[in-house]
Amino acid sequence: MKDKNKNEVVEKQETIDKKELIMKLILYLLVIGYLIYFVYDYLTGNFDWENKVNIFKVVILLISIFILGIVTVTNKSIALFFSITDYILILCLIGLTVTSLISPTKKDEKEQKEEKHNLICTGRTENSAQTTIEVEYTNDTINLLKYTYLIDVDEQSHAEKLKEDFDKQYQDEENIYSEINISNDIILSFTYDMDKVNKKKINDEKLLSFTKLNDQELSNMECN
Repeated sequence: MKDKNKNEVVEKQETIDKKELIMKLILYLLVIGYLIYFVYDYLTGNFDWENKVNIFKVVILLISIFILGIVTVTNKSIALFFSITDYILILCLIGLTVTSLISPTKKDEKEQKEEKHNLICTGRTENSAQTTIEVEYTNDTINLLKYTYLIDVDEQSHAEKLKEDFDKQYQDEENIYSEINISNDIILSFTYDMDKVNKKKINDEKLLSFTKLNDQELSNMECN
């Protein structure tokens, strides 16, 4: 009778040991499999370190690997606790990854929403009857703006005064500058490289917003 009970205990323990072994093997496969996926994702350049969710996933992965090491070297009771903890972590990690693959990240959504445009408008302005305005903008944000004035050579003093006033106004902004070319006619241009300008120092709304620029100047010009 004792031998029978002893055999039952041994068999029961062997069953438990077998289940624990299977549990550990599955855990090893999950952690190592995800580690391989992470290395592949990183090497192919798909991993974005600026994404906070990705940083969070890296932290979870490192903790999961550390816990896996604890599971390997500790006794059964402690190993069981850490195994369950590691399962939860690695399943959360897989869930986050699957979610990010299915739905676009905020950065992807932003890139999808950003639409860049180039526009060239011609017409009359207060500085010249023949004015060309070139504008590059993304959504409502102006990236680059250039005014080109065609002025009669007889009005050279007027053109030079415009340039002088412009240079004085933007003397502290190297990315806002003027150019003048005098030949049969005078070509005067004002360029605003708004992507490189400290926008906090700009008070003119039409330099910051395409909507304002359009309302104030472009609406009366021919644009294409």
